[in-house]
Amino acid sequence: VNGGYKCPSNYNPADFVLHTLQTEPRENVLALADAYKRDFEESVAPVIEEVRSKAIHVPEIRSKARVAPMWVQLRELLKRDFRDIIRNPSVQIIKLVMTIVMALIMGCVFFDAGKDEPETYWLANRNHNRD
Repeated sequence: VNGGYKCPSNYNPADFVLHTLQTEPRENVLALADAYKRDFEESVAPVIEEVRSKAIHVPEIRSKARVAPMWVQLRELLKRDFRDIIRNPSVQIIKLVMTIVMALIMGCVFFDAGKDEPETYWLANRNHNRD
C-alpha cells in the first residue's frame, strides 16, 4: 500500500514519508493511514497470530539484573570520556580554543568594572552592599 505515492530511487524512504506526511492535506494523510491499517489487519495480523499460536510457551525468566555501584558507573564513564578524548583530539583543541576566546571576551567586557569608585569606598561600604 503506497497510496499512490512513489519514493524516488535516490531518496531516503524515511525522509520521503516524513515530507509527504508534512506537506499533504490532512484528508490524504488520514486516508493513507486507514489504508495501511486495513492492509495490516488483512495481511500482517493473521501471520502474527499464526506464529503466536505455533510458538512454544516459554516461562518468563526473571532477571537478576541490578544497578551497578556508583564507582563502577563512574569508572565506565571516565573510560568512555578518555577514549573520546584520544579518538577526537581536534574536538578537544576546539573546546580549549573556545574556552580561551570566551575568557578573553568576558575579560574585555568586565575590564575595569567597578574601578570608578576608590578602594576606600568599597571597603567602607562592604556591609551595606551585602543586602
